[in-house]
Amino acid sequence: MLHARRAIKVVRELLTYWFDPMDFLNEKGQNILHVAAESGQRKIVDEILRNQDLEALINEKDYDGNTPLHLAAMYCRSEIVRALVSDKRVDKRIVNNEKLNLAGVVAILLRGGRFEAPKSDGMSKRIDTKHEDDAARSRKNDVNTEQLNRGVGNLLVVAVLVAGVTFAGAITVPGSEMEHSTDIIQSSSTLQLSMQVHKELERWKAVKFPVPIADYGFSEPNKILEKEVYTYAKEDNFNALFGLLSDKLEHVSSQEVLNIIFKHVAASGNSLLHVAASHGSEDVTHLLCHHFPLLITRKNFLGDNALHLAARARRFDTIQNLVNHVKIDPHKTLELASLLRMKNNKGNTPLHDAVIKGCQEVACFLLNEDLEVSYHKNKEDKSPLYLAVESCDEDMIASFIEAMTERNLEKLAVGKPDIMLPEDIKGGNLLHLAASMGFLSGARRLVSRCPVAASQRNDEGNLPIHVACQKGHLEVVRELLIFWLDPMDFLNEKGQNILQVAVESGQMKIVDEILRNRDLEALINEKDYDGNTPLHDAASMGFLSVARLLVSRCHVAASQRNEEGNLPIHVACQKGHLEVIRELLTNWRDPTDFLNKKGHNILHVTAGSGQMKIVDEILGNRDLEALINEKDYDGNTPLHLAAMYGRPKIVRALVSDKRVDKRIVNNEKLKPSAVVEKLLQGGRFEAPNSDGMKKLIDTKHEDDAARDYLPSPMPRYLSKPFILSSKIKPKREVLKVLVEEDDKNEFGINLIFDSPRTTLTTEERNRGVGNLLVVAVLVAGVTFAGAITVPGSGSDLSSGTSKYLMRAYIFFDMLAMNFSLIAAIILCRISLGRTGNVRISMDMATYCIICGLSFMGLAYTFILAITVQERTGFFITIITFQSSFYYWQVLCYSRLMLSSGFSVMSVLLANPIKFLIIFMGGG
Repeated sequence: MLHARRAIKVVRELLTYWFDPMDFLNEKGQNILHVAAESGQRKIVDEILRNQDLEALINEKDYDGNTPLHLAAMYCRSEIVRALVSDKRVDKRIVNNEKLNLAGVVAILLRGGRFEAPKSDGMSKRIDTKHEDDAARSRKNDVNTEQLNRGVGNLLVVAVLVAGVTFAGAITVPGSEMEHSTDIIQSSSTLQLSMQVHKELERWKAVKFPVPIADYGFSEPNKILEKEVYTYAKEDNFNALFGLLSDKLEHVSSQEVLNIIFKHVAASGNSLLHVAASHGSEDVTHLLCHHFPLLITRKNFLGDNALHLAARARRFDTIQNLVNHVKIDPHKTLELASLLRMKNNKGNTPLHDAVIKGCQEVACFLLNEDLEVSYHKNKEDKSPLYLAVESCDEDMIASFIEAMTERNLEKLAVGKPDIMLPEDIKGGNLLHLAASMGFLSGARRLVSRCPVAASQRNDEGNLPIHVACQKGHLEVVRELLIFWLDPMDFLNEKGQNILQVAVESGQMKIVDEILRNRDLEALINEKDYDGNTPLHDAASMGFLSVARLLVSRCHVAASQRNEEGNLPIHVACQKGHLEVIRELLTNWRDPTDFLNKKGHNILHVTAGSGQMKIVDEILGNRDLEALINEKDYDGNTPLHLAAMYGRPKIVRALVSDKRVDKRIVNNEKLKPSAVVEKLLQGGRFEAPNSDGMKKLIDTKHEDDAARDYLPSPMPRYLSKPFILSSKIKPKREVLKVLVEEDDKNEFGINLIFDSPRTTLTTEERNRGVGNLLVVAVLVAGVTFAGAITVPGSGSDLSSGTSKYLMRAYIFFDMLAMNFSLIAAIILCRISLGRTGNVRISMDMATYCIICGLSFMGLAYTFILAITVQERTGFFITIITFQSSFYYWQVLCYSRLMLSSGFSVMSVLLANPIKFLIIFMGGG
């Protein structure tokens, strides 16, 4: 705004175009004195204070409730503060919306608080920063000149405020008799004046003025109101105003009269009705509504109608006037509900503005006229009821409750209109909101006037007392407890009592208060619908102090099991809360005594859940050594479970401990390594819940591989092989660790390097054996025919080159035939059921067949070379093509060859004797 500049002549010039100083407000609701005081413009402030027409600006509040003196103090404008407090018209005791008077504002500054500094020219770019004090930015550095100056400025503001306030108190003499005598004189003439005004009003109501069409005047205004007309409306001089309009009607035209009423506005877009309503001009308001009812819904440039301005100005009589006119309007130009629910550019209804301004009388009147408007939200998602509770204005809430009928109160309590913010829990009633805010007096009034509100649940199934427990509002909890005879009567939809809700939210003072109450002691061992006690909840959330308090009050709580059969210590192990585990261990003498329904001790649970730090803690505790090789009811040790659920770090930690027995088998006769092998071949085990409770609170440690999880629908960028690979990877890592510690002959290396195998049926296996046998016999037959038929009969085999090529041909032909014969023999043995290890035998046969095919290809290459060696060009062409095809063949069977070769070599290297037994047919 240009008012903040020093160009005082420009300000004076602009002021001549404004009739009402209250008419020019910016988006923050600041008038020109606010802006000048905030920006430190001393000359502008002095000019405004000297101008009697601008006297109404001195104590006006902006939308945050700050007066010009607030802003001058807030931004440490000591000269401005001195000028304002020395003016008798300035009220130094006004508080803003945060309930801060001037002393409170300065106290925040002296404690290092911060307020947003204004831009020096009221425009988006900074042109002048001379007056932007560094105190508004509150930098936290060492003491320097900048901080010293800021401190001096703050102290100077305080000194000026104290001097001004005390001076004002000295010159103000309370108990003046003059006011009393004035009231008597005024009351003596009230009756006579009222009768005269009534006659004049009735006379003007009888005058006929032109009636506009429905949408007349709602187009863009085309002229500023004349000062004379504006002044008549402001001062409630209805005789002069309507006399002027009547004269124009006689001498000009009806169109000119309608233009004055509808198209001539003040600089802020205010019509005549806006001006009259904001200044409390009752008679002008009455006549304008009578003759021109369309004005009631007319909005200014900020979206305010006349009702908004009247509510903001605390004009109760004007609001009654406007509302009553809509009610008795014979033409039913406007529905009352539509008027009361109209919103300005901020989304505020007139009721919003009345609550923000703290005008109880207006707010209660509007509330009873339309209850539904009380939970209409503005653009900040705040309803009038929310604003009333948020401000913790006891008088406002008391007025609301007293003004509401029993029927309306019950409607708010049971209907649970949406009065919460989006980030708050939906579906709560007014008592939920008061409990959430910790508004004790409001909650007390609500529950005493409407007890049914205390028994209503929000969308999460919580009663108001649960909400108070979640937020830690002790006094509200105490108040609400008075209305309940049985503490077991207030459960939420999860079956949680107030102790469990407080524990789950970590509200230590609420927990302590409940445990001190003898009537509530029984809650400590009560279970919710999932069988969880308060100690289960504390263990799950990792609240050490709460868990310690619960155990100290009731040792039995540590031995309670939930529906999953887990003790609180199991839940803490699942979640990885080490300090809670240490605390709970102090209450157990025998570590093998705490087993869940599957027979899992805490090391089982920890290993299966992947909690590495807990495993290290248990392995390092000699008192827990007995847990290391313990079996659960399925015979699984902690090492089994860590392997089963793909926890490579846990497996490595366990197998590196000499006390861990790696060869223990479970009830299925499987060692840990065999468990992993079963999984990689398509087996499946049930995954543990991540927190040992029926509900999933934290899934951070629940591995997807343990759940055989595939997303549905699968994202486009993920293919099924990719998902399978990600599932298999941790189990391969586990298997590598176990291979290093165990006999390598127990598994095939292909389980580590290759994709998971599919278990073959007998039919599929027999068909595979038959196919391999056909290939083996074919290779053997071809190579045998090549051996007895001398190739290259048309070539000279006596040359050195031909001789070497022939030798190479014979050598590779021999290898191809023998490898294929070995494969055929092995396959015959498999088909006759004469081998004990079918998988290893199949791998050996496959490897031999691939070798035979490879050698046969090489032998064929040498035959070609012998045949075409005499023709150089043709020789090069043939050999090039043959080499390319051979290379492609190698690429095709290389993976299968490596897989089978690794499998065979693993058995050979691990146990040569066993390999010979299998190879010779004994395996």
